[in-house]
Amino acid sequence: MACNPTTLLLFVAALVLLGGASPSSGAILNGLTVNGLLCCTGNGNCPGQRLANVGVRLNCTVLGLSSTVVGIGTTNATGGYTITIPALPGLLLGSPLLPCNVNIKLPLDAAVCPVLSATTGFLVGTLHVVGTVFNTVLGLVQVASVDAYVHVGA
Repeated sequence: MACNPTTLLLFVAALVLLGGASPSSGAILNGLTVNGLLCCTGNGNCPGQRLANVGVRLNCTVLGLSSTVVGIGTTNATGGYTITIPALPGLLLGSPLLPCNVNIKLPLDAAVCPVLSATTGFLVGTLHVVGTVFNTVLGLVQVASVDAYVHVGA
């Protein structure tokens, strides 16, 4: 009986995911997806008015070098964003503390968010691992989220 390679790949991926595979158990991760939500508050954390069309950058320390922008996104109409990148050399996917963070440059336009228009610096969000999913383009992708931002800079 012949087996469709795509069906076989999806079946194997489902087994790995259901088994709770992690990089330490031999799963090969091919990317990183970061999800977050931005609101018009003094530190960007929700609840609050959600901010649309705000630029978001994903910075990672790759190969132990200084932090580099590896992905760029924009918040949608509900203040949410998703940035997906392929795996990078030296980026340890699956570790409890990813060498990455999300940065939002301040000030924002006063028409967008008056509270964040009077300050400079960045809102910085640290990532925490949520799990692993199968992405049809990349394969196994680690998913991380940003739950809180802190203001950095003057």
